[in-house]
This record gives sequence, structure tokens and C-alpha cells, in this order.
Amino acid sequence: MGINDRNSLWQRLFLSLLMVCIAQSSYWVVEQIARAQEHRDSEISIRFHLNAIQAAEAAGPEAISRAALQLLRDPSADQNMSENEGSKAIIDAYLSRRNRILWEGAFFVFVLLGTMGVISKALRDSRRLVQRQQNFIASVTHELRTPLTSLKLSADTLGMRAPDQEHATRLAQRMTEDVERLDQMVSQILNSARVDAKKESRPTEAVALRPLLSAEVHRLHCRLAPTGTLLSLDCPDGIYVSAHPSDFKIVISNLLSNAVKSCAAAGGGLTKLHVELGSKAVIIRVNDSGRGFEADEAEHLFKRFYRPGNELRRETSGSGLGLYLVYEISKAHGASVTAESPGPGLGATFTLTWPTTPAPAHS
Repeated sequence: MGINDRNSLWQRLFLSLLMVCIAQSSYWVVEQIARAQEHRDSEISIRFHLNAIQAAEAAGPEAISRAALQLLRDPSADQNMSENEGSKAIIDAYLSRRNRILWEGAFFVFVLLGTMGVISKALRDSRRLVQRQQNFIASVTHELRTPLTSLKLSADTLGMRAPDQEHATRLAQRMTEDVERLDQMVSQILNSARVDAKKESRPTEAVALRPLLSAEVHRLHCRLAPTGTLLSLDCPDGIYVSAHPSDFKIVISNLLSNAVKSCAAAGGGLTKLHVELGSKAVIIRVNDSGRGFEADEAEHLFKRFYRPGNELRRETSGSGLGLYLVYEISKAHGASVTAESPGPGLGATFTLTWPTTPAPAHS
């Protein structure tokens, strides 16, 4: 049994104990109220009979032989006991005690229910995290195996015979793409580890927006245009953002990579990159015509390892770290990112709001 399984077992045992405690607290409240009622009835009965005896004694021996004894034996007398002034004080004391018992019991039950809710949420979060970690392992395994298999095939082809120049060029290009894919995967994992470490934020500087966006769009467009996945850029000149250059490049690269993968999974499409300049920030919208997603998945897309669906039957590549890095790096720079989609098959729009800064003096 693994550590996670043992922790889950202990949590379930503690949850069961809390349920027993809630049942015990409820039983205690009911029992205490019943005892208070018995005590009230007993005190009222004693007080009533004492008053009756005292009244009979004051009236003389003849009265006690008839009126007092008849009153003591009257079964309907208990119905009128509460009309006595002393009995009203006993009833008030009973009501005060009953309310105190109810408040104390409700408080403890509320605390126990709150604890059960916290533990139940922790169990659900733990199960989801384990599922996402399993998805991540399956995804990374696939992402590593595919380029490694391709590299091995290319190496075997080169080793079996000497190819002509054209064939050798294609093999070299494919091997370069496989190495870049491996490098990207390793970089994603290392960047995720750096973000999780919560180290001091790296120094920022003025980064020219349009050149960086143009380079990323051109890189992806040249590689994906033959597959029917196209990109367009609409960005004014002269906009500078306050960011660490490599971190900002990671954000843009992952947003674009997510969009083009979605388009590729839908059989091709268009990814539009539109930039608007605000008063203190720039708004970058990445709109794709890809697969889209359900509205309730928007808040989960930026969680680590999150990838909707079954990892073993996935149509897009990735590790589940790209959008997580986008969110965490953006937050560290005082920026924000959101996602929205009209629904599955209708594309998606990711909106990045990033602080701007004046152009550097040398520009």
C-alpha cells in the first residue's frame, strides 16, 4: 500500500469517527433535554403537592381529610400545575436549560460537520490530484516515447545505408524536430519545478511586444501551415511590457501552442492573436477555432496536470503543464489570464492582461 493509500485510509477512518461523534452529540442533546423535562415535571409535582398539603393543614384537620386528600388524588390536577407562580419559575429554568443544551449541541455538531466537510474536500482534491498525476505520467511517457522512437528509426535508417542528399536532409530535419520536442518537454518540467519552488521573482525589463509575438507566430506558422493550421497576428508597434524576457516568452509560447494543438485536433483551423493597448496594461487575446471546452472546465484549465478526458485516448499532445505555467508566471508578474469557450467544437479564447511599461531610453 502506497503513502497516498495509507493517508486516504486514515482520513476515511477519521471521517467515520467524526460521524460517530455527530451521532453521539445528537443523542446527548436528546437525552439531556429528556432529563431536563423529567426534572421539570418532578419539581413541579413536588412543589404542587407541598403547596396543597400546606393549604390543607392551614385549613384544619377537617379540610385535610377531604379537600386536601381529594386534591392530592385528582389525576387532572397535574394539568393545572403550571398555573402556580412557583411552577412558572421552574418552567422558565427548564426552558433556559433546554436552550443552552440545544445551543451547545448545535455548536458541536456544526464544528464536527465543518471538519467532515474539510476532510471530504481534502479527499476529493487528493483523488483529483492523483488522477492528474497519473494523466501526467501517461502523457510524459507518450511525449518521450514518440520522439525517441522517431530518433531511433532515423538513426537505424542512416546506419543501414547511405541515403541520398534529399533523404538525408529530411531525416536531419525530422531528428531536429524530435530533439526540439524532447527539449520542450524537459523545459516544461524544469520550469514547473522552478515555479513550484516559489523562489524570488526574476528581474523584469521592458520587452518589445510585437517582435516577440511575430517570432513565435512565424515559428509555428512555418511548421504548421502545411497541416492546415494557420496563424494571424494583429499587434501595434511600440508596445512594451514589463516582464522577464524568457518568462514572457514561455507564456506566449504556451498559449499559442495550446491554441494550435486544439486546431490541429479539430482537423485544422485558424488561430488569431489580437493585441489591444489599455491605459496601464496590454490585452492579448488568443482566439482559436479548435475543439473548445465546456464552460465549467474554464476554472480547471490552469491547474497543474489538468487535461480533460482520458489520457490514454487523447487526440492532442502535451503534459498538462503549459497553461499552469501561463497562470503562475502571469500571476508572479502582476498579470492575469482567463479562458472562455462557447462550447465543445466551437473554439476558445484566452485573454492575457499584462502590465505595460515605457519604452527604454535607448530605443
